[in-house]
Amino acid sequence: MKNKSINKIVAITTMALAVSLVQGQDYLDLVSISYFNTPSNSFKNSQQSTQLQQLDMQLDFPIVANEKMVFLTGFSSQANTLLLNPDNESESTIGFMAVEMGINLVHSEKISGTYLVIPKLASDFGSINKKDFQLGFLGLINLKKTEHLSYKFGLYVNTEKFGLFLVPLLGSYYKSPNNKLEVNAILPASVDVNYKITPTIWAGIYFESLSGSYYLNNNHVNSSNQYVNKSSNELYLYLGIPLTKSLILKPKLGHSIGRAYRTFDVNDKVSFSLSSIYFGDNRTQLNQDFKDGPIVELELVYRFHFKK
Repeated sequence: MKNKSINKIVAITTMALAVSLVQGQDYLDLVSISYFNTPSNSFKNSQQSTQLQQLDMQLDFPIVANEKMVFLTGFSSQANTLLLNPDNESESTIGFMAVEMGINLVHSEKISGTYLVIPKLASDFGSINKKDFQLGFLGLINLKKTEHLSYKFGLYVNTEKFGLFLVPLLGSYYKSPNNKLEVNAILPASVDVNYKITPTIWAGIYFESLSGSYYLNNNHVNSSNQYVNKSSNELYLYLGIPLTKSLILKPKLGHSIGRAYRTFDVNDKVSFSLSSIYFGDNRTQLNQDFKDGPIVELELVYRFHFKK
């Protein structure tokens, strides 16, 4: 699953796993590990700068009950290391660990549904308590139009530290008859367009919109309880290079757009958020933003191929 879902929506990669069984995709990405790094990013109102590092891992394990039912289990984690404020003496590491549990049901020849519950711990893990806990839900309907085209729509809900987070989802999957062009989109979370430039190597463009929140157990500035509200849009060019039939290396070069890791008092919330729109947002930001910049990422994927 990828959260990679808005927050690389944790569920996105798992839902891709499920709908592939009925949308014509002939593989499942069962394991994904990625690492990205940035050059030093200057704070907007300071001479100080910070490097940003991120490590992601996604494990998916579908259990086929019968031809109409697949149980979905998965685990995802992420760690971000950065300076949250130019006044901080040391970097912070914030991240999450999430378990995905759900089911994929084939309702008819053309329609299937994916339904997930996603409990998550999201914080700096200085000490584990109930403030680290979040709970998410995902419902996604897949409509198979042809052998090469399907549509999907649904809703993601999560109890973020800033308040209730709602994300309507709309997307499609397309693979050309010659198997060279592939488009996999779930808006507003992610868009992946790739094309085979040789029989074994493909090039692609990938966009993802990230959002999430993390409780700060250890605050380097003062003792008040705070949380981080992360948001960023990232655009990548990448190559897909098979090392073996199942092991794929993806080097990526990208750039962030509107990146922010903003800290707020834990009691400073919004009424609710609809995708990237915050309603009732009168919060007081407690740190400084740093500028957008380039990103270099390396991803390793274990892909399981199956016959249709």
